[in-house]
Amino acid sequence: MKNRSSRKKIVLICAVFINLHLGLSYAWSVFAGALIGQEGWTNAQAALPSTIMAVAYSLSMLLFGFFQEKYGPRMTLRVGALLMGGGLLVAANFMTVGGVAFGYGVLHGCGVGACFSTTSATVLKWIPPERQGRVSGLISSVYGMSSVVMAVVAEFFIGHGGIQQAFNVIGTSIIVVVFLAGSFFRLPEPGQGYAKAVKAAGGDAPAVDLDCRGMIRTGTFWILLGTYIFGASAALVPINHISMITTMQGGLSSGYVFVSILSVCTCVGRFGGGYFADKYSARKVLMVMGAANLINLLLFGMYTSPLTFAAGCIIDGLHCGAIMALTPVLVSKLFGAKYCAQNYGLIACLGFVNGFIGSQLAGALADHFGSFNCGYLVCAVYLALAVVLTWKLPKK
Repeated sequence: MKNRSSRKKIVLICAVFINLHLGLSYAWSVFAGALIGQEGWTNAQAALPSTIMAVAYSLSMLLFGFFQEKYGPRMTLRVGALLMGGGLLVAANFMTVGGVAFGYGVLHGCGVGACFSTTSATVLKWIPPERQGRVSGLISSVYGMSSVVMAVVAEFFIGHGGIQQAFNVIGTSIIVVVFLAGSFFRLPEPGQGYAKAVKAAGGDAPAVDLDCRGMIRTGTFWILLGTYIFGASAALVPINHISMITTMQGGLSSGYVFVSILSVCTCVGRFGGGYFADKYSARKVLMVMGAANLINLLLFGMYTSPLTFAAGCIIDGLHCGAIMALTPVLVSKLFGAKYCAQNYGLIACLGFVNGFIGSQLAGALADHFGSFNCGYLVCAVYLALAVVLTWKLPKK
C-alpha cells in the first residue's frame, strides 16, 4: 500500500512539472509582438503559427491517445518532449514564416497535445473516483498557470537575447525537464490503480471499459460532446474578445486587466470545479456554472463599468475552467479509465469547432452589427443547450 501511494505521488508530481511547460500557446502573443516589431512580420503572418498550433494540438490529442494505449505513457511523453522542445529549436534556426509555422505550429502543437492528454489520462488511473475531480482540476490549473510563467520567461529572454535565444532556451528546457519527468510515468499495475469500469450508457449491460469505437455508439457520448462544445464555445467568447468588448461597450483602454482576471479565474475554476465535483458531482457543478454564465452572458451587453466587466469575467472564467477540468473526469467515469486517453482525445479533437461556432461567429456578428449583443444571444442559446444536455447525463 505504501509503495503504491509513493508511486502515485511521483506520477502526480511529475505531471505538475510537465504541465508547467505546456502553456506557451497561451503566451504566443509575446512572440507575435516581437516578430512584428523585430522581424517585420505582418499581423497575419504572426498569427499563422498560433492558428496551425491550435489545429495540431486538437488532432494530436486523438492521435496520441491511441499511441499511448499501444506504447504507454512513458514513451508518449518522451516523444511529446522531443516534439515540443525540438519544434522550438526548429523555429529558432529557421526564422521564416514557414519555419516558425512548422516548428512551433506543427511540431510544438503536436507535442503539447501528446503531453497534456497523457498526463491527465494517466493520473486519473491512479486516483480513486471520489478524488478525481480535484486532482484533474489541479493538473488542469497548472496547465493554465503555466501560461503566466511562460509569458514571463519568454519576455525576459526576448528582451535580453532576442527571439531566437528565447526559442532555444525554452525548447532545451522543455526537452530536458519533460523528457526526464516523463521517464517516471507509469500505469498502475492490476490491483494498484482505481480504474473503474462503467456501464454502457443507457443500459444494464455488465460493467466494461469502452474504447473509442464503443464510446461513440452510446447516446451518452453525443450528449457529453454537445455539453462540451456548446458550453466551451460560449465561455470562450468573452475570453477571446474581452479587450474589444470593454473598448466598444465601456470605452475602456485597460483590456489587459480583464484578460488577467479571466486568466486567473480560469485557473481557479479548474481547481475549484474539480473540488466541488468531488463533493457534489461534476454534472451538478457544470449545470450550476452553466446556468450562472447563461444569466451573465444575457446581461453582458449591459456592462459598461470596470466593476461589471470584472464580475462578468469572474463568472465566465470560473465556468470555462470548470469545463476544461471536468470533461476528462466525466469521460473517465462514464466510459471507464482504461481508454481515457483516446476517448478524451476524441472529444478534445472534435471540440476544435469551439472557436468557429463561438469566437469566430461572435466576432463576425460584431463586425456586421457593430456590437457583440447578437453574439451574446447566440452564446445564451448555446449555454441553455449545454445545461439541458448536462442534465441528461447519467448521474455519476
